[in-house]
Amino acid sequence: GQMAMAATTQCRSTAAHSPKRQKPLAIEADDGLLRTLQSVTHDSVFSCGESAVIATSSTWKDDVQFLGLHHDAAVSISVFLVREGGTIPLHSHPEMVVYSQLLFGELEETSYELLDLATPDAQALLQRSQGTGREIPARISGVQMRTPDTNSLSVIEPGRHDLHYVTARTCSAFFDVFTPPYMDGVRDCDYFKHMDAASQVAAMAAAREKATRPKSQPSDVHDVDPTLVLLEKYNPTFATGKFVDTAEAAGLQEAASTTVVR
Repeated sequence: GQMAMAATTQCRSTAAHSPKRQKPLAIEADDGLLRTLQSVTHDSVFSCGESAVIATSSTWKDDVQFLGLHHDAAVSISVFLVREGGTIPLHSHPEMVVYSQLLFGELEETSYELLDLATPDAQALLQRSQGTGREIPARISGVQMRTPDTNSLSVIEPGRHDLHYVTARTCSAFFDVFTPPYMDGVRDCDYFKHMDAASQVAAMAAAREKATRPKSQPSDVHDVDPTLVLLEKYNPTFATGKFVDTAEAAGLQEAASTTVVR
């Protein structure tokens, strides 16, 4: 796919020419890169039609299928397919920037922000907790529906929407750029869950209501912000399947790994 390769090449080129930093290298979100990512479509990645992918989704062993296109010290580029009703658990992107272009389908993406323990909101949450020592105060910071026509490109930045949870309302595919990529022992992907199921339901309902409420309409008055939650880390029984290697997918992977950035 020429557009997918263009995104791969531009990401690598941008990383190669970024100024040296003390922090892990990350790709800057310039207009050219964003336009290139937005131009990546399903047809630019695979020759088979969207309907063909959806038709085979019922045979997948796992809810999520994965194809790695490129990986180096600066950037990792992948395509994910999520079956209708499938989810990607709440997870972190430590000190990373993530660009995600939806290729087809409809996703609900729920974002969370971790709270500074010194803030009043965090202290109020901890005071109401059971004191297990596992509590992590957070806030549901946003809920958005993504389609190819609305919010197709999503950008996650360090310190903003640190965590997110993805649910596929229909069979969906998205093209992701991680910079810098996950690295064992350095930038691990941590998974989280709500400590209380009842508060999770209430918090999600409040976040969805806030997302759909007109900006001119005042919010309901609450003694406690209902989007404040307590999380804990856990290890999910979460499997990501691999795409069946078609000739085109194999060719794209080879091209991505051998492209020379000048």
